[in-house]
Amino acid sequence: MLKILYIIDKMKPAGAQMHLAEVVSSLDKSKFEARLVTLEELGINRIYGFSGIRGLFKLIGMMKEECFDIVQTYLFSENILGVIAAKLAGVPVIITGRRDTGILCQGSWQHIMAYRLTNRFVKKIICVSEAVKSVALSKERVTSDKVKVIYNGVDIVKFKVLDLNSEARKKLKEQLGIKSNELVIGMVANFSWIKGHEVLLAAAQDVIKEVSDVKFILVGEGALLEHCKLQAASHGLKDKILFIGKRNDIPELLPIMDVSLNLSYSEGMSNTILESMAAGVPVVATAVDGNLETVFEDQTGLLVPVKNAAATAAAIIRLLKDADLRKRLGENAKRVAQEKFDSH
Repeated sequence: MLKILYIIDKMKPAGAQMHLAEVVSSLDKSKFEARLVTLEELGINRIYGFSGIRGLFKLIGMMKEECFDIVQTYLFSENILGVIAAKLAGVPVIITGRRDTGILCQGSWQHIMAYRLTNRFVKKIICVSEAVKSVALSKERVTSDKVKVIYNGVDIVKFKVLDLNSEARKKLKEQLGIKSNELVIGMVANFSWIKGHEVLLAAAQDVIKEVSDVKFILVGEGALLEHCKLQAASHGLKDKILFIGKRNDIPELLPIMDVSLNLSYSEGMSNTILESMAAGVPVVATAVDGNLETVFEDQTGLLVPVKNAAATAAAIIRLLKDADLRKRLGENAKRVAQEKFDSH
């Protein structure tokens, strides 16, 4: 039996963490023994500071004591610290991950140099999209044989679309304060600067001028949540935008959406897009990075330029006004999700 240690910064309701949880739960228990540790558990605040040095020695001790066969890391801090610890502990196989393009495209030279120095100890670098792979190859200067693209997967069974007229759908809309005749635009994303919530708020003003029977539901938490609430109120959108916080019922929420949004400025591979596709919901997404590998214009969704509220509004309005288009894109998206991204 192979012993695997997975290392990530912290467990929270975000894409990388949810993906890791699914990976660990899906492993064949007769072949793999998995352990997950977070930098938060180890008391690591910054990998370059005292807590990082202390955490490094804790990791080395843990790896030596438990004799792991494989160590796999996920995000930047653990990619550096975890790889160094695994090398010093003599772990036979070290695998590291790249889940976005942003830190490499815009990151400091120190980040890039840290990757270049530690990559020599790594067996494989797992990238979540071809876009991420391209950045890793160019910035980190690794050979292509060391880099492997493995797309995120989605559990198709969880995202079966409810009958559009089902009582469950009606009841959920009612619980959220959405009228039965109102169309729903949804966005599932934590409130951080990179997710483009301010673009949504600007676009929403144009949308409601064209389509009055509409509601926006924003799912997630984060540092910018209160700021976005104030913005929505100042734009006169308080009655049109519902901030519903963290939710554990995304498979149930997606089917009440007529349009799903991803307005990120950078995106390695969006789990929300995959889940929306699996639920048969058409997506409006920014034409960046991994989004271009899931959302195909006029086939599985509509693409818009980054930070372009006018184009975003136009795409949303087009979908809201054309039920046949929504149905066609949603069906195509579901088929692609089943064929290409089913995790089973």
